[in-house]
Amino acid sequence: MVTMARQNADQRREAVLRAAVTEFGRFGQDGASTTAIAQGAGISQGYLFRLFPSKRALFLAAVERAFQETEAALRRSADGSPTFPELRRRYEELVSGGDLLRLQLHVYSGALEDAECQEIARRGFIRLWRTVAELTKAPAAEVLDFFAHGMLLNVLAALGFPLPTGRNALASSFETWAADSPVEPPEPRSAC
Repeated sequence: MVTMARQNADQRREAVLRAAVTEFGRFGQDGASTTAIAQGAGISQGYLFRLFPSKRALFLAAVERAFQETEAALRRSADGSPTFPELRRRYEELVSGGDLLRLQLHVYSGALEDAECQEIARRGFIRLWRTVAELTKAPAAEVLDFFAHGMLLNVLAALGFPLPTGRNALASSFETWAADSPVEPPEPRSAC
């Protein structure tokens, strides 16, 4: 492990962003602790605020980083001419890891009422769309199917379902889960 004394500002910033993706993914923007982020990065909280002027600025930088990491991971899986199954497998690995998925869900939820968060998420999502379209050279309808599958993976992972690899295995597993899981109607609410 590189100690703080040997790290330059860029390395410290990277360590902070890694810790921030985890912390914001676990607790959201409001619940995350900058103290925990600083500790996770191996720096003081004071230095954290020299790198990022506010918790909000750090959150938005972490969101941007999460989209960059997702794009980079998809590009790394794209040796030569990538196929949708290769990209799907890579995305399944990303969301099953937890931190990026959790942060994604916080971002999408926060985007409902936060215009700045919405804009960053929108730009990140468009970059991901363009990346998949560029890598696969597929028509828009197939790219749309890829993202629809990805959003389904997000929901299933968030609900605690294991994510089998491959589209057919996922469909088969989901069919089994749906058939085997009792679905009880909610208790009626009283009017008073």
